[in-house]
Amino acid sequence: MLVNVFRSIQMFIAAYEERSFTGAALRENATQPGVSQHVASLEEHLGVKLFRRGRHDVQPTEAATVFYRYCHDALHALDTAREAVQALRETIDDDITIGLTQTLTELAFPHAFRKLSAQYPAIRMSIVEFAGPMVYQRVQSGHLDLAIAPASTRLTGLTYTHFATIPEVLVCAEGAPATPIAPRDIDAAKMILPPHTFSRRIHIEEYLGTHGVTCDQVIEMNSLASLSLVRRDGWNVILPLTMMWSPDDEPRAGLTIRPLADPPLALDWVVVESSKKVRSRAADLLVEALKERVDEVLECWAATPAVAA
Repeated sequence: MLVNVFRSIQMFIAAYEERSFTGAALRENATQPGVSQHVASLEEHLGVKLFRRGRHDVQPTEAATVFYRYCHDALHALDTAREAVQALRETIDDDITIGLTQTLTELAFPHAFRKLSAQYPAIRMSIVEFAGPMVYQRVQSGHLDLAIAPASTRLTGLTYTHFATIPEVLVCAEGAPATPIAPRDIDAAKMILPPHTFSRRIHIEEYLGTHGVTCDQVIEMNSLASLSLVRRDGWNVILPLTMMWSPDDEPRAGLTIRPLADPPLALDWVVVESSKKVRSRAADLLVEALKERVDEVLECWAATPAVAA
């Protein structure tokens, strides 16, 4: 409807200024009957005669002269409106619900969010922070659009796409050297480990066990609350790098982060989503922004003197 009115006004202006439907047709790259039809449509809509038709020309009526004065403003307003709408063609107006652990929410997500929201302010996000394997069931049931989690047992109805390989680091009290440490040299007298139901627990125990490390005392925790025990009571914990370190943030007070080496320990993280749903553009952009940030963190970490040495 808007396009037809817009075009009819263009035809009317051309006919008014050319005093000829044929001249208006040539000017607007249209046909003479087409111009006549547009003008007739306007006349019917307005309920007045706009032109007196002659054999070789058309003469505007008084109503046409009044209408003409307003048409230029109307066309300008329509052009302005069209440009404003075109500017929003790349705007994404969508809601997404995504499951993340502190591995990403603590340091990586804020940077990714700031960048994404600056470009796409209409995207509305709900971040569900989770811990443990229940996140897979929440994606499967449709409560989450997707989640980013450690690679684990695969469930039917879900797809798994590699997100990043994130190194694990040893976190101990301040005063220890911030140098790489081999698993055989880890003081395992007091270790904080994830609960047995967590896939990270399996990988960490295999890593320590393969290199003959036996933990004397173990506390099962999977949150940053464990860091208070590390600072004050001599406990050690193995955590994902992106939970603890970022090149743009201040080091955590009272803690030392040590790269694991000879061999290192790194876990694959995957994007988990329903096989029945197509990922929305908004979700795609958030995953891209998070991956870009994590890749940046990993690149900077690899270049630090302790790791690069």
